[in-house]
Amino acid sequence: MFSAVTAYGGGIGEILGVGLFMALAVGTLSVAAWRDATRPGSMPKWLAGLGLASAALLASMLLPVLLIPIKVPVAIVVTVLTVWMAAVGVWALRKPT
Repeated sequence: MFSAVTAYGGGIGEILGVGLFMALAVGTLSVAAWRDATRPGSMPKWLAGLGLASAALLASMLLPVLLIPIKVPVAIVVTVLTVWMAAVGVWALRKPT
């Protein structure tokens, strides 16, 4: 019973939490940063673009649920997301106040 609930609940959590909600959060932040890129001290467009690519990859995890037979490896999705988050962290630390 535990294994069945864990497998089912973990699958739903991966799809909703990572695939949908994280894609929406990263995508919304990146679109806002892209639109605001002309202001001084704003996130650079290349970093916002990497965030948009990361959001698209996160959303691609939902494709099998929508019965689209394309499966993006989770390792690629997580690697791009991690690189983007690390780059945003470095940018935020180096950003002049």
